[in-house]
Amino acid sequence: MITFIKDKFMNTYQIVTQTMNRGKTPGVVYPEAADIRLLRISLIILFLAFMLHCNLCADNPTLQNNPELKAFDLVNANGCEARISGGKEIGSGEIITITIPDGRKPPADNKSLVNSLALLQQSAKTDIRTGDTIKISFWARARPENIIYLRLWTYPREKQNKWGILHEFNTKVTDEWKEFAVVRDVALETVENGKIDIIFGFGHQAGDVELKNIRLLNYGKNPEPYPTVAVDWFGGTPNPDTWRVAAEKRIEEIRMGILNVQITDKSGNPAIGSQISIRQLGHAFNFGAAVIPEYLIGPDAVPYSNELKKHFNSITPANDLKWNRKNPDAVNPAAVQLLQWIKENGFSGAYGHTLYWPKTQFTPPKYRDKSESEFRDAVRKHVRQYAREFKGAVDVWDVINEVKSSDKPELMCGKNSEFLIEVFKIAREEDSGALLSYNENEILRWDNGLSDPGREKFLRIVRELREGGAPINLIGIQSHIWQPLTPIGKVIEILDEVYAKTGLQVHITEFTAECSDDDLHGVYCSDFLTAAFSHPAVRGFTLWSFWGGETNSRYVQNKAEYIRRDWTYRPAMTQYDQLVFGKWWSRKSGVSGADGTFRTRVFLGAYEIQATGEGKTAVQTVHVSAGKDTLVRLQLQ
Repeated sequence: MITFIKDKFMNTYQIVTQTMNRGKTPGVVYPEAADIRLLRISLIILFLAFMLHCNLCADNPTLQNNPELKAFDLVNANGCEARISGGKEIGSGEIITITIPDGRKPPADNKSLVNSLALLQQSAKTDIRTGDTIKISFWARARPENIIYLRLWTYPREKQNKWGILHEFNTKVTDEWKEFAVVRDVALETVENGKIDIIFGFGHQAGDVELKNIRLLNYGKNPEPYPTVAVDWFGGTPNPDTWRVAAEKRIEEIRMGILNVQITDKSGNPAIGSQISIRQLGHAFNFGAAVIPEYLIGPDAVPYSNELKKHFNSITPANDLKWNRKNPDAVNPAAVQLLQWIKENGFSGAYGHTLYWPKTQFTPPKYRDKSESEFRDAVRKHVRQYAREFKGAVDVWDVINEVKSSDKPELMCGKNSEFLIEVFKIAREEDSGALLSYNENEILRWDNGLSDPGREKFLRIVRELREGGAPINLIGIQSHIWQPLTPIGKVIEILDEVYAKTGLQVHITEFTAECSDDDLHGVYCSDFLTAAFSHPAVRGFTLWSFWGGETNSRYVQNKAEYIRRDWTYRPAMTQYDQLVFGKWWSRKSGVSGADGTFRTRVFLGAYEIQATGEGKTAVQTVHVSAGKDTLVRLQLQ
């Protein structure tokens, strides 16, 4: 646009000049009249001013919404009060003060977090579109220290009666004024009628929280330079490195085993001085990824398949083993095909997600309005059908999923979890070999104590299941992490608590860490994996939305992927490989001693052992397991 205006100006200037020179003899210098000179100078000044304006506009965003303070409403006050007062601490403008009374507590079980906080809310009319880059900023302080929660809600046109979370975070606020800002790319559909809700929530510490200079800016698509802000990804909570030394020591203790290789000649005598090579083929630990089968047959099928086989040994069908809402009485053919692909491509395990999700929105519409007996009969039939159909193809089943937030617990779960216990027993009747799991969300979530993630309720449900005789073997902990990120020491602390109170193994089933800072994302994901791998309760670690091409995933929209849309690696993928196939991958060689043996420590898993001596070679594969020394005998002949 700027180039177009510039060209038009130059054409106009040339026309004006040609008009002024009409009738004059070429080569003769004529004195220029003062008015003509003034006209020329004025045109140049106007052009320069316009170009300066264009450059400023190019470097600065359009102010889509600079909310008036009176436009914010205090909703769900819960005893809090709001007032507006003048304030000059930061430039001009007014201050919104929220006064929080004594006695407020986190909502139980993280239920209705937004509805349980004192909230300031404004529905802003904007011109935000898919692909735009937006920035929201505000200044805040609190006396005494408190917590501020921010959520941006949009209303996609395709889902006119449903909201979508564009961004949310919380952070600690001190008694000194500080600016907070968030930059986001809008990856959802165009927002309904240009509407976006700006919501502030406040913590439970009695006192005053103050806000001012709230701004929402839209930079449009692909802004250059891209706006950057300083972000405290841990929300003011320290993330010290004090956990690392103990974690590394535990890894050596619980993830490695002794391998004894004994070499003899064809007569059975010790083969002294034989060259021995030990090459790891695979891990005993489950390093997995969730898979969407449509990507295995689309234009990205080859890289999608190759990356899965390169990095992972276990696969979780992300959606295809769930109760099919369109055809609930039949086995999903996509699940059959995907499990066959998993088998044919040499993965060591398939994690089944999920037999029963006790929430209305994940129940097939056909059964939502049935009587209690009809509904439960349908669940029994479905669980029995899928557990029987996929026996031997699935080595772990999430029998139940996200129970603590069930919207109809008496119907869907039963008193004291009695119906859930029955569902576990049905799964065991149909498949005696699979591990049976209860998968739950937000157990490792940390938000500065703003809410209770429901760990006590979760532990109570586990206790009810076990006391009722449910054949539960495993706990699935989803581990979707967003801002503020859970400090790694806190992750280990929570895993310790879960293991101590249940005695059950744990699988990290749906790990995502939403972070747009590539370097920090890589470090955090690497540390989280290290913490999990170091914990004696954890048997596996599965990534959710590992590829940036999963554009419908809120986790990809919030920058949780390990591999970008164009198949280049974010640092998280590189650091993952450096751990899984570097630091935690054994490559050993040596020479047999006087008794013909070679002894070493290796990571648990599958190995190829090769011995060479006296011109002869022997090769054998072996699996090194935990809790015992592994003896391999090779005879050169």
